[in-house]
Amino acid sequence: MSKAGSDDRPFRAVACNIGCKSHMFQPEPVRAFLGIVQLRSRNRRLRTIVTSKADRLSSQSGANRPMSNSSCQPPITVLLVDDEVIVRVPTAQLLEHKGGLQVIEASRADEALMCLNKRPEIQGLITEVRIPGALNGFALARVVSERWPHIAVVITSHQQEPESGEIPDGSVYLQKPYRSERLINTIKPLISRSKASSI
Repeated sequence: MSKAGSDDRPFRAVACNIGCKSHMFQPEPVRAFLGIVQLRSRNRRLRTIVTSKADRLSSQSGANRPMSNSSCQPPITVLLVDDEVIVRVPTAQLLEHKGGLQVIEASRADEALMCLNKRPEIQGLITEVRIPGALNGFALARVVSERWPHIAVVITSHQQEPESGEIPDGSVYLQKPYRSERLINTIKPLISRSKASSI
């Protein structure tokens, strides 16, 4: 069993992590092998999270989850779906540090759906169009809009333009490249409108 590297910074929360919120649980890396990451909290409880290879790479960025502005109000949680680690990790960091959001990462549509089923606190979805698996980003957005109509959806791509009917009602398409502020200024108001309409 190979040990984790010498970097003692906390692991980034990975795709569909279980019970690991930044304002409650600040993990210490113990070991990572064959898609399994073991984390030890400050009270020494050991937790094991099964991840993909891409998620293990992104977990070593060392970025902490954003703290909420109020101890009684947790941060807004969004699900970011992109199979390119070099794109997903900086985007997650941007959303966290500049947008004050909590980000859960996934690299495929099936991972995203698993996270959505297990993490009811997710309020927004940001997905790339070209992702591996049976569903692309457009199809994933349609499924999410049908099953979880309260979740705000942003679809992004730098290669594939949407055709008529591909974007679900209420969703937003952003053509890459875009300025970082534009993504934040798109997803946060969209979440606010979705929350207001679901009340």
